[in-house]
Amino acid sequence: MSHFNVKTLSFYGVAISSVLLLFKVVSTYGQTKLNAAADINGSYQLASVDNLPDCLQGKKLNLNIEQSGIYLFGQLVVQQEDASAKAMEIPLSGDFKDNQVIMSGQGKLAGCDPELQLAIQGQREQQNLVGQIKDVATQREGAFVAKYQESKPEAVEKH
Repeated sequence: MSHFNVKTLSFYGVAISSVLLLFKVVSTYGQTKLNAAADINGSYQLASVDNLPDCLQGKKLNLNIEQSGIYLFGQLVVQQEDASAKAMEIPLSGDFKDNQVIMSGQGKLAGCDPELQLAIQGQREQQNLVGQIKDVATQREGAFVAKYQESKPEAVEKH
């Protein structure tokens, strides 16, 4: 009695070949058609902004973005003129698709009445963001340029 039956060997040969062929097709498709979203994590200083709400005019604004695939989370940080005062933040969320950033959020800031409802739409140009920022509540819209801020390397502790 032989353990090497022709039917059994041919079945296993076809099964293994089918799995290898399927693996090759899926791998080729993934390498050519599926691409990860570009990395836009980081802090961006709004260098040029037109037509902001009055309570944000003349303030130093940073847009901090954290990315998970195409999903974006972040905040618009309003730096206070007094260095000892705590910065105010408006939380934002949105998507990053086809090099387009679309984020929105709302928050109450001191000196701003009513609550700000911001919508940011822009695109990445080199390392900067260029687009439109809109206060949905007042329908005020303006253009912005946000410059990417290089993070400072942390000091390495030696033992």
